Amino acid sequence: MLTIGYHTLQNLDNVDEIENSGPIKCTTKAAWLGHGYYFWDYNIHWAHNFGRSRYVDSYMIFEAEIVINQETYDLYGNVRHKMEFKELWDELKENGHFEIGEEITVPKLIEYLKRNVGFPYSSIRAADTPDRESRISFGGQRSEYMILNERVQICLITKKNLSLQSFRVIYPDF
Repeated sequence: MLTIGYHTLQNLDNVDEIENSGPIKCTTKAAWLGHGYYFWDYNIHWAHNFGRSRYVDSYMIFEAEIVINQETYDLYGNVRHKMEFKELWDELKENGHFEIGEEITVPKLIEYLKRNVGFPYSSIRAADTPDRESRISFGGQRSEYMILNERVQICLITKKNLSLQSFRVIYPDF
């Protein structure tokens, strides 16, 4: 599957340099899916929200084609991957692999997989739900609902699934 991803960066007047070398790797401890090249999956709205919240008005957005395939650990669209991740989370909680009271987070679980289980993937895709207003009920007596606007991120561990030829700035207009 091919998708369009949006990479948001601070505007340091270095568009040509970034277009020529590709995306910038995120190596902060706050990286949700570990270190890698982060893209918002298809929805440019999330790229703008991130830019405004992180860099106020001084940000750039780059667009690129990204391949989602068997080399993607897909915690958004692959039910088997989600189930395996949940099982790992349950197992590590039950067996005390982390310090008492320590929160078992998504990046900690991914790092555990990389170090202890083997991780044959070159990218990770996952979603969160920051917008409670984007839920729509299935109706009837039950309380289940569908989420319409999940915020989906893709973390490329390597640039393997990225089309560098398609990588270009789209905001602001230069």
